[in-house]
Amino acid sequence: MAKLTTVKTLYYDKYENDYGDGFYPHLIENKERTEASIELKFQLISHHFPDNTKGLIWRQVNNLDKIPDPSIKGLDGDFGKELLRELNTAFMYNVDVTASAIANILGNIVYTDKPASSVKLWGRSAP
Repeated sequence: MAKLTTVKTLYYDKYENDYGDGFYPHLIENKERTEASIELKFQLISHHFPDNTKGLIWRQVNNLDKIPDPSIKGLDGDFGKELLRELNTAFMYNVDVTASAIANILGNIVYTDKPASSVKLWGRSAP
């Protein structure tokens, strides 16, 4: 498979990133918070899950020099589901993409639509 990549503009709370819990990006800018934006690049890769199944995931692959700790720590609320949908439809007219998870730069799964028994999210069990 050719290496598919796509770039998404994401927003994050700069104060929380610098002094709080870390980098938890989202798709919609919130003007009531200290917002910053960043373009993150994701690459579609093959992945072996703990339940011995193989599938596709989107992995964050760049921006090491953009913010102090650019590795996505997590995806709040429904953002993981929304981001996965947007990544999977980025090539809608050229290629059918059905990735089931998103990983950060370190390769840790930060969101998945797979059942809880088949994957462990970074630092916690899958929902």
